[in-house]
Amino acid sequence: MKDGSHRAIRVLLVEDNPGDARLVRYLLAEAEGIGPVDLTHADRLSIALPILADGDFDVVLLDLSLPDSTGTETLRRVQEASPETAVVVFSGFNDPDFAIGAVHSGAQDYLVKGQGDGLLVYRALRYAIERKELEQELVLAKQAAEEANRRKSRFLAAMSHELRTPLNAILGFAEVISQQMLGPIGVERYAEYAGDIHSAGTHLLNLINDVLDISKVEAGRFQLYEEQVAVAELLQGCLEMVAERALHGGIVLSAQLPPNPGSLRCDARLVRQILLNLLSNAVKFTPNGGRVTLEAYYEPSGGLVLAVSDTGKGIAPEAQESVMEEFCQADITIARDHGGTGLGLPLSRRFMTLHGGNLALSSELGQGTTVRASFPACRCLRTA
Repeated sequence: MKDGSHRAIRVLLVEDNPGDARLVRYLLAEAEGIGPVDLTHADRLSIALPILADGDFDVVLLDLSLPDSTGTETLRRVQEASPETAVVVFSGFNDPDFAIGAVHSGAQDYLVKGQGDGLLVYRALRYAIERKELEQELVLAKQAAEEANRRKSRFLAAMSHELRTPLNAILGFAEVISQQMLGPIGVERYAEYAGDIHSAGTHLLNLINDVLDISKVEAGRFQLYEEQVAVAELLQGCLEMVAERALHGGIVLSAQLPPNPGSLRCDARLVRQILLNLLSNAVKFTPNGGRVTLEAYYEPSGGLVLAVSDTGKGIAPEAQESVMEEFCQADITIARDHGGTGLGLPLSRRFMTLHGGNLALSSELGQGTTVRASFPACRCLRTA
């Protein structure tokens, strides 16, 4: 009620006790320093609901113990009849737990019968109206933010598709030139440049694919293609893909597997991408002479944990949550040196959620970082 100072507050009092109704009217009439109040009284919920639906009330002062309705069901029916109207529960129970329960059920305030004066009642009504308006503004803001997020996801998905089409052509022609498939180029430097174009284009394509995957997950259009995958083979394949990068950086790359690692029912492409994201990050942020370890073990619950640990510089405690969010990076200086969009960990966490698992990060400055991908027992098959 933004213009409450210019007109009367319209109040619907739903109270079956005539004495309590008269007391409320008297208190509001006799209170000093309050604005005008237009009070309508109904002694039954069946009478109040049509009045509420047809009228333009700012607030309902509601007794939850009526002859034709009791408890939170009374509150629910009032809210259904007029969702935009504030509600102050008016009860004879001086019970904090009951009051908190009423507010949790959607009421904006709570008054105990016989306690307080007209000014207290008036303030409760005014505050309830203000709270309701704020709640509605928050709901509208949330809806607007969700719609903006949906639009953003649709835009990213469309743009990713549009970018991939010409980029694939660039990659194809760069490969033809770098490998001199149609004959010698003549100047060897041109072949090197074509190789650089292909390398940069491949990196860009991977970033575009990450953005496209994020947009698909956010839009709820990501589908798992599940199969039974041997854990040992999956991990070995991922290690081989980052081995050359680790060797070039002077990093010791190792694996620790249980005697019988068994198999995992999963989308193999996504789990492979999760592991490659974790391993690539670990190698990227571990200095020369460091160590990166890929470990697999089963929890007592039967779930499988795939953990990647490094001996890098670690992540500050205040930054550990942000690195799990899209397009965030813990250290902007390192981000500039190593590149990337900051999608690796957030995308991996979303992929783990799709598998019914979770991704957890632990890190200590100067000691390194460990990221654990935990799969539920229902996806694991251990060999004897």
